[in-house]
Amino acid sequence: MAMQQEIKTISDGAAKKYEFGRKILTMVQKNKIMHIRQLAECVEEDISTVKKEVKEFVFDERLFYAVEGGEENQDIIVSCEELKEKFHELDGHYKAFWIYLDFKAKANHVDFLTYDGLNYSNLFCAALSVNGEFIEILYVPKTKETDLSVLHNMERYLTEEDRENLHRIIVIDEESQIEKMKRFEVIGVDSYVLVESGGATKYIQA
Repeated sequence: MAMQQEIKTISDGAAKKYEFGRKILTMVQKNKIMHIRQLAECVEEDISTVKKEVKEFVFDERLFYAVEGGEENQDIIVSCEELKEKFHELDGHYKAFWIYLDFKAKANHVDFLTYDGLNYSNLFCAALSVNGEFIEILYVPKTKETDLSVLHNMERYLTEEDRENLHRIIVIDEESQIEKMKRFEVIGVDSYVLVESGGATKYIQA
């Protein structure tokens, strides 16, 4: 009887711990980034208990826990999904800058431009102004080729003049992506580019 009671106590404790952990994970994933104190107040637990649970999810690679300056009231927790999204943006920007340097070496007036607010901002990473001509740089990672459908739907009613003025370079991860992207008939694609981490570029004519 005592053994059964002990097993039930352990089982109840595990279930309670699981529910508490799920509550913390859901809260951070929903808000994307939280202060450790914000999280503790939301789940109504002390900071040390919450911090211990958070570190388990960090080990499981579902949360990222940053400590700024080692002060407890500076602890920041970020959803790893949010970090992946930001890394995609940074990776695209990084690769686009190598393309800018290529053009800078060959043209007289080249500016590197970035801006927000585009309807397809998940694809857009930068733009070049080359001797007065505007060139968009889009980044399409492997397995994300269908994201181009947004452009296809947005631009199918463009005038002939608008189409002629569109110039684009698409950064890809693998050459095999090109065939998958052709069906979206994206307007103004001049070339595709493979960019290695060290900056080497390979341009493939569209």
